[in-house]
Amino acid sequence: MEILYNKKGEIMKLTDEEINKIINDESFSKKMHKITENGLFLSEEEINLLKRYHIEYQKCYSIMQLINEIDEVNDEEQSQELEELASYLSEQYYYNNVNK
Repeated sequence: MEILYNKKGEIMKLTDEEINKIINDESFSKKMHKITENGLFLSEEEINLLKRYHIEYQKCYSIMQLINEIDEVNDEEQSQELEELASYLSEQYYYNNVNK
């Protein structure tokens, strides 16, 4: 089985073996988003960042609540990583929840 893959405007055909190699790559799995126990859609990489700054994402039941928590911590920390995460989550919220 081959799958068409669009990368930088190019279309590539991937075999099952190539797809499995990508899926099993550890860096891929860290970036892959999963639903957390409290219903948030986060990657392992994002969760590790939140843990590093002691942000208790498990207590947040909405992306907006999590963004507020990140902003509060970032007021003190002034972290570029947290700023980027908050910005990314805001974009995701907008694209998933704002009626167009």
